[in-house]
Amino acid sequence: MRAMTRFILAVLCILTNAAYGSDRTETGFFYPIGTDDFDQQCGTWLSRDAQHGGCYFSNEYHVGVDMMRDEGKDAYAVADGKVAYISYDKPGDGDGKKWGVNNCGLVIEHKTHDGNIFTAVYGHVQCATVPSRNTEVYGGRPIGKIGHWDHGDHLHFGIHEGPFSTMAKSGWGKMPNINWPSQNTFTDPVRFIQTHSPHNPPTEVQVRCQGNICWAPTTSSCEGANARYRLGNNMFAQPAGMEACVEAQEKLFSIADSPNPQEEVLEDGLWQKFFRAIRNVFGETVSAADIRAFGTINTINVYTGNVVAGNATKAVYGTGQGYSIQAIAPPAPEPPDFVTTKTWLTTPWGTEVYKYGLNESFDTKAQTKNIGDGPCNPDDTTQTITGHFYLSRGYKKDPSSGDGARRRIDSTTTQCDNLKPGDTNTETKNTRIRDWITEPGIYNIIYCPDHPLDDHNGVGDHREKHESNNCGTEMVFEVVEGTVNVPDVDFTPSGFTSLQAPVYAGDFIRLGAWITNQGTVNATADIRSAYTVSCNGGPHTVLADDGTMASTLTAGASAWEETLTPVQLPNVVGTCTLSFFVDSLGSQPETDETNNTESLTVTLAPRPAPKLVITKFQDESGCCTTNLGKRIKPDIWVRNDGPVAPGSNVTVVYHISSPVATGGAYLSIGSGTIRADELPPGGTDEDYMDNQWTIPKSSAWKKQWHTVRGCLRQDGSTPVGDPNTEVCAYYYRYSKE
Repeated sequence: MRAMTRFILAVLCILTNAAYGSDRTETGFFYPIGTDDFDQQCGTWLSRDAQHGGCYFSNEYHVGVDMMRDEGKDAYAVADGKVAYISYDKPGDGDGKKWGVNNCGLVIEHKTHDGNIFTAVYGHVQCATVPSRNTEVYGGRPIGKIGHWDHGDHLHFGIHEGPFSTMAKSGWGKMPNINWPSQNTFTDPVRFIQTHSPHNPPTEVQVRCQGNICWAPTTSSCEGANARYRLGNNMFAQPAGMEACVEAQEKLFSIADSPNPQEEVLEDGLWQKFFRAIRNVFGETVSAADIRAFGTINTINVYTGNVVAGNATKAVYGTGQGYSIQAIAPPAPEPPDFVTTKTWLTTPWGTEVYKYGLNESFDTKAQTKNIGDGPCNPDDTTQTITGHFYLSRGYKKDPSSGDGARRRIDSTTTQCDNLKPGDTNTETKNTRIRDWITEPGIYNIIYCPDHPLDDHNGVGDHREKHESNNCGTEMVFEVVEGTVNVPDVDFTPSGFTSLQAPVYAGDFIRLGAWITNQGTVNATADIRSAYTVSCNGGPHTVLADDGTMASTLTAGASAWEETLTPVQLPNVVGTCTLSFFVDSLGSQPETDETNNTESLTVTLAPRPAPKLVITKFQDESGCCTTNLGKRIKPDIWVRNDGPVAPGSNVTVVYHISSPVATGGAYLSIGSGTIRADELPPGGTDEDYMDNQWTIPKSSAWKKQWHTVRGCLRQDGSTPVGDPNTEVCAYYYRYSKE
């Protein structure tokens, strides 16, 4: 019968769950003011001002939730996390306008159960009480004291679904109505913590339970335990102190062999009465000592919410990382083991070779494999793996000093996700040889992953199964003078043609041609190609050049190039040779450098003269007064009535004559230029005088009419201002003051 009684007690202990008021959501987050019973007053999520049916500040709306709480009360972290930023009131904000006098906004990055980062804002917290930036915080632990706020002491609580780097840079508490309904990258914080679970690494603890009170180790009494937990109605295991043991005893009842007031406990639950009835059926009497000693043995996971062993059925959730009352630490994850499996050199076009000229560059490649049993520990500070390439002279790595000593020549960064157990990853870096090597010789390169420091002595960023096997073996190569490796790239021009044919000396021309890569390797460098001209056997003159991108000159591909803007030929009569030089600067090494040119010839006739006439000449400022100290602004229109454009740019000269100041003679005041291509046959163009000439502030210029003259030569040659041989036009200005 004693065994039957123990069985009934076991069932009852599983079913029993005394009421317990929790400060957590049903999903596991702590409430930031320590209780789920709070008043929001006018600071509800997206609350509006009176004009829009609310009671928030005029012309603004609220982005977050205000939890009313007295000044000096604790604010709590909703989960484990790290302080990302502390927002202080700035001088321009007004004294205490944003967070309150001596108050701050504390910004903490947390994670949800799936590892996603979210950012919480805890506003109106006393600056003197908050942890510093990058400090680790723990769920349910205080993070500062709530400060004073003139409109009612409270904690402002906001959540951004993402890291701090993606959160809005301002407007963390309120926004102007003009921005409605923007949430400014925030979300309803209370709804968020009530519908998401916090991220916590798993920890299992074996405990002995009486009803909803459990403790560890299982061999001890509750009073002598190292750690105690209370299983609440909300399905969580919460840390508890010695008071939990008192609570457990109070919930037991007395079934004694003889009346004993010291063993009497209030029968406050139906299950106690049910148990007494079952006991009476079997006619068995159990002592209070038996009841107090009874307990179920369970293994609970205090983070993930599962009973993983034992005879209990209660699901529990976690307390958060960092609680000293945990009986068993999280099991250490299996470590990775990063090794270099291969290091090799290739030309920039992908050919694996180990002899190079000083003028070349090579791609250094290294393959790393994780031969360990696990990935990077997710709790490691960095989730990347740093690697370095080291260069030494000779056949072996040389850590000593001197010209041949080992030097880091480049670094790599590999994401941990790319090196899970069994994975391989290849990193590539390009090296210009002359940046590191100044003379021919034998050299070697090694690669070392998880090697953050050059003086690496067995400790990388990640704990590994073996710390001494990261670096690969020496990859040896030879360097000689000049250039050894030339890609099979071969540029040839074709279809070189005139797109705008010239007739006369000094005409304008447009040219175009195809460039073909006849090689088997893609071009590795952008190039420039030149258009030149040589007339009557004279030297070549560059007319223009064009750029061609390497990406358009893959093996076998052709690219079209042309001069979009016409260029002017020399004003020379006779036969001119036009040539197209591909890669005129020699940017791309080729297997054949002798086939990069194509030419054509044109015959240029003597150039007839244009016939330039002035169609309008006036002052830009209108009629008719220009006072002393003010600018003269000649504005001239010229038309070409001849058969060709001018052979060169057209110059216009400007003069002024005054009866007293110049005695009727003309004084040069400036010039202007009209481009030849702007005056084709029948074309008209306008010119303004280039310099700023002003009428002198002298009585000699006062109260008289001045004559302004503009002159050019009809054939476009340079004028001197001679009205007998040039085309001139006039207008008049009066200076009254």
